[in-house]
Amino acid sequence: MTSHRKGLRSDVWCKPPAVEITAIFEVVNPTMLAKYKTARREVRERSWDGCTPVQNITAMKCDVEDGHIELNEYLLFHGCSSEAATKIKEQGFDAQRGAEGGAMFGQGTYFAQNASKSDFYAFPDYFTSERCVLVARVLLGESKVVTTASPAFHQGESRSRAPERENGQPYDSLSAQTRAQGGSVDHMEFVIFKDQMALLQYVIHYRHKRGCTCHTCST
Repeated sequence: MTSHRKGLRSDVWCKPPAVEITAIFEVVNPTMLAKYKTARREVRERSWDGCTPVQNITAMKCDVEDGHIELNEYLLFHGCSSEAATKIKEQGFDAQRGAEGGAMFGQGTYFAQNASKSDFYAFPDYFTSERCVLVARVLLGESKVVTTASPAFHQGESRSRAPERENGQPYDSLSAQTRAQGGSVDHMEFVIFKDQMALLQYVIHYRHKRGCTCHTCST
């Protein structure tokens, strides 16, 4: 959890969310695991020498299994409603719906390296006030560093494919840099465009504590 602006263009920064975790569930979906392993093989075929390290990332890095090369796999957060979480548990992530909260860097599934960023999109249950964030193993692969919004974002369009590298192969993900790093967001964001590039691992249920003065509770 970290501090965020009170509003999109506000100069006021709020305190980090004060939360209490009510439950954590591990998710095991053999079908989604098989798809993720297939995606990993495809990334490896495009990057036999391994992938370029992701710049400025501080998320937890996944261990590289024996016999596998470095493909930039990290544990990242994704915020959504409880209803969406149920669908993702059963069917995996859906890049076509992943940017419904905003598509600054294209129409894909967005992840963050701090839970408070995903908290923006973790809508509270009407009856219990519980929210949930997901923890996924994300295959960033060869990740393109981006510092500005997608041109399609400014034109009111959607870009649903990752840009291409100089060799004609597609990038596997985007890594949006922060303003401190010359980018256009306060906290790093990561975008994938193929559903099988992320594997749901955990669902965390929580509530904001009474008296919380974070970016959500202070508005």
